[in-house]
Amino acid sequence: MGSTFTLQLTGLAGSRSGMMVQMEDNRPIRFLINENGRTVWKTFTGRLLVGNVGLGIPAMHDDRLDFWQVGQAANGKLVVCRGEADGPGELAIYETWEAMQPKVPEHIFEIAQEKAGLVKKPEFPEEPLDI
Repeated sequence: MGSTFTLQLTGLAGSRSGMMVQMEDNRPIRFLINENGRTVWKTFTGRLLVGNVGLGIPAMHDDRLDFWQVGQAANGKLVVCRGEADGPGELAIYETWEAMQPKVPEHIFEIAQEKAGLVKKPEFPEEPLDI
């Protein structure tokens, strides 16, 4: 594998139904990973769905506590970084939401879908507090 790759494609992202949707963000994203014994930033153009650059959301998966980041590249592929709190992670790339779902914790998958606009957060009425 090369040291760094950049995806600068159409600016469109594939949705779960196969329809194309406009990307909300189309900016450089980078994940810190360990590749062939060295630590490198892997970069792509797209949007960050879960976590922040350099800091993921903690979650248990496969009996292991890891920090998760999920991005969606401009071509619609899903990029997952799973790692420790203060170190490089492992990178996985998925073609579809269905392929990614069993590989990440349920709430990480739900956050990613929500941020991508595939599911809506429940809306609750707002009422003033009588104090």
